[in-house]
Amino acid sequence: MRIFIMGPYGDHNPLDVIAQNVAKADAIGRELVLRGHLVFIPHKMTWGWQLDKRLRREHWIALDNDFLLHWAEVGFRLPGDSPGAEREEELAHAHGMPVYYRIEDVPRSART
Repeated sequence: MRIFIMGPYGDHNPLDVIAQNVAKADAIGRELVLRGHLVFIPHKMTWGWQLDKRLRREHWIALDNDFLLHWAEVGFRLPGDSPGAEREEELAHAHGMPVYYRIEDVPRSART
């Protein structure tokens, strides 16, 4: 499956907190790849973009939403408060896309 990772990033958080959130998303993404899936980890794609004053939050939200709606087949929601991840989760559900919350619930792919 093509899985979009949803979870806290926190572009207004201190950089060490953002780094921890990116590391958590990366760890889940690696586990899903080992289970035979393809993953998109927006945390990795846009890490540090909040420091580029030419970009606005809307730029990476548009990118994330496009990958979610036009590339992903399912979502995986990491725990934690995140208005952005909540919006992604709602968008996925609104388009009939399943969202997983526990790695053990994601079926293994035939690719493994």
